[in-house]
Amino acid sequence: MTIVTPANDPGTAEPARRVVASEPAGPVLVPRVVTRLIPGTPAPLVVALGDSVTAGVGDSAGAVSGWSAHLAHRMRARHCNLGRNGARAADVRQQQLPVALTSGARLATVFIGGNDVLRGDFDPDSVCTDAAATLTALRQADIQPLLVLPPMVGPELPAPAAVRRVLGRRTEQLREALLVAVLLAEAAAGSVLTVDAQQVRAQAGASVFHIDRIHPSPTGHRLLAAHAARRLVRAGWVDSGRVVPVPPVPSLPLRVGWLVARGLPWLARRSRDLLPELASVVWREEIAPALASRR
Repeated sequence: MTIVTPANDPGTAEPARRVVASEPAGPVLVPRVVTRLIPGTPAPLVVALGDSVTAGVGDSAGAVSGWSAHLAHRMRARHCNLGRNGARAADVRQQQLPVALTSGARLATVFIGGNDVLRGDFDPDSVCTDAAATLTALRQADIQPLLVLPPMVGPELPAPAAVRRVLGRRTEQLREALLVAVLLAEAAAGSVLTVDAQQVRAQAGASVFHIDRIHPSPTGHRLLAAHAARRLVRAGWVDSGRVVPVPPVPSLPLRVGWLVARGLPWLARRSRDLLPELASVVWREEIAPALASRR
């Protein structure tokens, strides 16, 4: 685990440097009600919980990679990314939350549920329970949670219409479950900030998606960070407006090379468990009811 700290010169947008988390950084001395940095005090820490989107899949490589890292960069904050590929809501609660609670962070970004939607045992109530417990625990530890509502499934997803319908229904259930989790956490512990990623897609269309049409593109990661920054400003934070430039779009040969070298192997690994489950879900929720209605 690493923590990324802002560049020394607050007036530049230079890439942040990395320090190992075990280095003594000292407590965050800035009071919770004060968001402007006081000279001589450590920058506030943003801790990121979630899955591959939080981990930065789809973004360009570098010291600032992933939407939460871009958000921390804008807020001149340190950043600790706990996101992991394949993480489900229960994994975030059981594995990432305990680390976040002892991190000394002032803000925790939470992006969860996408991998739950893809599983045959998807249960919105369980996701709601895990999300509510995560948000409540963060709030009780004086860490401000910022939850992202995932975007709806659109026509850009490279899948048959039946698959898109199933995933669309499930994503809608996921969004509803997360909203209930927010209400439960707020009733138990205090305010939870939310950002709707659907608004990001509505603003920029297909450009927010990576070549795999599942994860955000470099543009998508930055736009999500910008939306989150605006929400934080309304809550009293200060947005520096610093943005790491979007890298040039790779040439067609490079994109094809990425698909062959990384995309297809990833798809093959995930297909061993996801595709059979997804096929079972489509049969149960789409094909079987249609056949039964014809009898």
